[in-house]
Amino acid sequence: MPDTSFNYLTADKTDLYRTLMRAFSEAKEHFLVHLRPEDV
Repeated sequence: MPDTSFNYLTADKTDLYRTLMRAFSEAKEHFLVHLRPEDV
């Protein structure tokens, strides 16, 4: 099974995916584990 962890880096909507990943990464830095749509 191929690793698809980084598909967002080369996908059609790369800018959107990077923005989402950044939101999740920043939340993790603050120990937030549950994000609501309005948090993202």
